[in-house]
Amino acid sequence: MRSDELWGRDLLDAWWDFSENELFKDLAKWAGDFVSPVSRVIPARASIADPAKLMPDEDIEDIIDRTTRVAVVSCPCRRMAQKCDRPVEVCIQMNRGAEYAIKRGSGREVSKDEAKQILRTASEGGLVHSMSNIPGAGHYICNCCSDCCIFMYPWLTYGVAEKGITRSRFEAKVDVESCSGCQDCVEQCPFGAIEMIKVAGQKKMKASVDPAKCFGCGVCAVQCITDSIKLYEVREYSKA
Repeated sequence: MRSDELWGRDLLDAWWDFSENELFKDLAKWAGDFVSPVSRVIPARASIADPAKLMPDEDIEDIIDRTTRVAVVSCPCRRMAQKCDRPVEVCIQMNRGAEYAIKRGSGREVSKDEAKQILRTASEGGLVHSMSNIPGAGHYICNCCSDCCIFMYPWLTYGVAEKGITRSRFEAKVDVESCSGCQDCVEQCPFGAIEMIKVAGQKKMKASVDPAKCFGCGVCAVQCITDSIKLYEVREYSKA
């Protein structure tokens, strides 16, 4: 977390070089041996068409409300890789995780309201909420990008994302009538699930979501300036 402050960029650059040339290939290979994905996508709350459909352990604000203590730390992945300009101080630590970060000085304590605002800033910045793939709140909420994340980046690069990340129960759908055809969602989708297509009766190309690629993160919906994309429940809830 603090190695760039102690030793400058050299160590972080060397670690990223090692990761790209050796570690990431192994992470992709290991994903095939997982009994189940190690992380799960938590949808951005603002992207949900009907927030009442959210269950407690997939409602990002409800998760924060049930914590005993919250801290924020800088994302180690983006500090190391520096391959994008997305928000950095957005890694949320909770409960015992927060106590650890505060005690060792790698994070700062925040209120629950500030934590919720940090999470909104993360989704508005194109980041994907993710947590351990276990029931309940766990100890952290990561806010990941596809350029720097030490897990998302290699899993997407080597085509094994589904082995490492569980989709949310929601899926993005586009209202073609209101879609302006701006293509912002195509650029913002971290999973490459959106393309522009010709729609009968429409002069402009319209955004279209590929259900096979959509992980239900809601980044596209949060970024949509015409509010043409929302997430809808497509899978039943299960604690398993």
